[in-house]
Amino acid sequence: MDNHLILTLGRSGSNFLVDLINQHPNLLNYGEVLGEWMPVRRLQRGIGAFRNEDAAWLDFLLGNAIAFYGAQSIRAANHLRRGRRPTIKSRKTVASLGIKEFSINLQRFRLENYLEERSRIKVISLRRLSVLDRTISYLMLDKTNVVAADKNEKIGKRTPITIEPERFTMAIKVVAEENAALEDMTSALPAERVHRLTYEGMFENPDSLSQWANDLYRFLGADYFEPQIRTRKILSPDPAEVIENFAECRNAAEQAGYGKLLL
Repeated sequence: MDNHLILTLGRSGSNFLVDLINQHPNLLNYGEVLGEWMPVRRLQRGIGAFRNEDAAWLDFLLGNAIAFYGAQSIRAANHLRRGRRPTIKSRKTVASLGIKEFSINLQRFRLENYLEERSRIKVISLRRLSVLDRTISYLMLDKTNVVAADKNEKIGKRTPITIEPERFTMAIKVVAEENAALEDMTSALPAERVHRLTYEGMFENPDSLSQWANDLYRFLGADYFEPQIRTRKILSPDPAEVIENFAECRNAAEQAGYGKLLL
């Protein structure tokens, strides 16, 4: 069984990507495992395993049979709570097992060299190119706590939020720095180990889903499979419909020298 890691940042479409991978009968991705809010991380903390040994923790998840079935059991329980049918895959049928992690978490837990030191792990680099769109999505998440929406879920028109211009400007700066750090981490790896995707490319044309998804499946060593879109965007593409005082926020960001990031 091969291993892979989705290297990304928040509000970049990574939940959507994990779902596409897990739809394939011969692929499995646990999702995030370093975030303190994740069930598998809370379990690790609770039993005191791999304390201050996060590299060993990741190795355990990617290579141990107990972790393989244990993580799937946690995932299945979450699916049952949400009314979704759970599935448990066999190690014999999985061609590639992986996790998803934010580059900022690898930095936070001093794992910047983790991928460089483990050449066997294939890397899927997922970026949201638009700093503005990712900033708005991040600020909206902070206000609403709504992460994603099911494709068939009915969502009414969202009330625009008000953001302090100074906070908007700082968020633009932080997001740009995070994007740059993610690209630096990706570029440090051999090109043949990396499969690059962008948020914009994934959602640009629904008709291209099968093509780019199967390019990804081949990279992971899996056969052709026809995936389904099971989630959808929740924000308007017009910033002024999301942030009530967007003109004021834009002006503050431009005055701070971040005008180019608003394009």
